[in-house]
Amino acid sequence: MVGARPPLAACLAFVFSVCATPTEFTEFPEFALQDEAGLALMARCAQEDKADTCSFRQLRGELRSASASSVVGSLTEPENVARLAEIPMIKYPMNYCTHCGEMAFCHRAGNPGCGGNARGGVASFENSKRGTGCNARPTLTVPRSYVEHIDKLRKLPGARGVMESMLMHGFSHYRSRGGQAPVWQCIHKSGSVSVRWLHLHTFCKAGRVDNLPSRQALCALMYSPSDAKKIAARWVH
Repeated sequence: MVGARPPLAACLAFVFSVCATPTEFTEFPEFALQDEAGLALMARCAQEDKADTCSFRQLRGELRSASASSVVGSLTEPENVARLAEIPMIKYPMNYCTHCGEMAFCHRAGNPGCGGNARGGVASFENSKRGTGCNARPTLTVPRSYVEHIDKLRKLPGARGVMESMLMHGFSHYRSRGGQAPVWQCIHKSGSVSVRWLHLHTFCKAGRVDNLPSRQALCALMYSPSDAKKIAARWVH
């Protein structure tokens, strides 16, 4: 990998910090759209996700080191880059924390601030914490650009498109790992996050992960990729 990987102890500390992330009160809606036409979008996202074969366990030092190109994965997919061309590529600042959860996400996103060469898009990968009630391991999805939290995203051009892409990729990744629809899509509000890199949780309807779903987070049930547009419009406005 071009950039230095965070040490094992730091990444393990991050895993526990994610599990303990607090949340803040807000109501959450359920979306029950079941448009089969959205399956085409899911298929496209699944193709983009195939390159992201590096498990989150690699960031905890349990598997072999991945090259920068394999971490960046599908960022060269024309549709993925063009779709998010409006959002600026924000580098993770070199003077920020280098032994914490943000750096772990930086490497997973292929962000230029930690040696990656991402130009845009999002990255989905397995959450190290299984939670309860689901057979498939939960999915985490992050923007490759450094966005601290949802309020920061809302101020950027193209923010709604980024959120829509995160929702579609998270849904696609979770389904490709054996998860069944509908799925919960949850994101912490800015005042309650402990890992300051925007991340989306995706898991099964019957499950619970990090005390989600909850009225203390933005959460929505997603039945198909076509739901992403409506959910994104509600969350990013």
